[in-house]
Amino acid sequence: MLKLWEIFPETDKLLQKAIVALLALVAFSLPFKFLVNLFIVLAFITWLFSNPFKKLFIKTKNTPVLMAILFFYLLHLIGLLYTDNMGEGLFSLEIKVSMLIFPLLFYTEKFTERQYLFFFKSFIVGTLLCCLLCLSRAIFLYFSSHENNFYYEGLSWFQHPSYLAMYITFCCAVLLLTNMFSKTTTYIS
Repeated sequence: MLKLWEIFPETDKLLQKAIVALLALVAFSLPFKFLVNLFIVLAFITWLFSNPFKKLFIKTKNTPVLMAILFFYLLHLIGLLYTDNMGEGLFSLEIKVSMLIFPLLFYTEKFTERQYLFFFKSFIVGTLLCCLLCLSRAIFLYFSSHENNFYYEGLSWFQHPSYLAMYITFCCAVLLLTNMFSKTTTYIS
């Protein structure tokens, strides 16, 4: 059982607590395509107010990983010079902006093991809620209008089915690799 003081340690750093809360909301709302962008923007703006640039240039053992991620995004920016379809290229950059924001955020902020566990639990609960809502909708449509929405896009109400499948698979992997919940829950998944 996670305790509130383990997730939000008693400190005067209000921005650190806000970042943890917003990242948990991002993890929870990830299966809900329409909500996640709002929380990502709020987390990024809060991160900008926490003076991240001073922490960004401190040498640590993870600097090569950060440089590789920044280089990956820079290659996509350079790729815009060679595209004929600028709209599609900008859309691709917009989709990949989280691959730039989250490594920067996790590189500059220090999170405890309990906070990472809180992020995972938030993601699992959000995915479970998404699945329950999708199944409830499919059942309701089946009994009310005799539509069979138990397949592919009919079942995945909030986003593309491949993303939902990826989230469910990740949830199963986290549940199997950690003792996050009870053993019964692990065996059910």
